[in-house]
Amino acid sequence: MSVKQQIGWPKQWKLTPYSVFGVLFLALGIIALIKPNFSYRVSQREEITANQRVVIETRKVVSIPRPASAAEVVLGAALLFFGSRKLR
Repeated sequence: MSVKQQIGWPKQWKLTPYSVFGVLFLALGIIALIKPNFSYRVSQREEITANQRVVIETRKVVSIPRPASAAEVVLGAALLFFGSRKLR
């Protein structure tokens, strides 16, 4: 018995690169809808002033627009649906 049969994978679905990218886009789109802003560290430097160590960190905030996140979810769902269908 194959792994696909053990987990109940439908026989007509094919695991293609399109369906893998569909899952990826779908997951990233849902995450972007839940948390549209994320930040990352650009630079960090350390200075010593008056016998104290001060860490100066520069961060950049990226905002993902809601329509772009929704489009990513739709694109992921479409890739997952059409990418896993059996071609004739």
